[in-house]
Amino acid sequence: MKTPALVTRLETMVRDGMQLPATRSRLAETDLDMIGATAAELETFLNQQFALWLPVAGASGATEASLPTCFMHFRRALRSREA
Repeated sequence: MKTPALVTRLETMVRDGMQLPATRSRLAETDLDMIGATAAELETFLNQQFALWLPVAGASGATEASLPTCFMHFRRALRSREA
């Protein structure tokens, strides 16, 4: 699937902003690791993480209702894509 032009433009703007010394300095103060990723790379990373952690959440007895909102939205998106 082709990435919309707006998403590509936003990716570029965010990536450029993340390279600013003030941004890098502030992120370093918060102990956040900065990585650069396109929308496609982010989707791949999230798919890998959900594949890894959703079974763990399920084995713990967690239900969809007890998962954080971001998990529920992502899971719904995966389901709609698989249908």
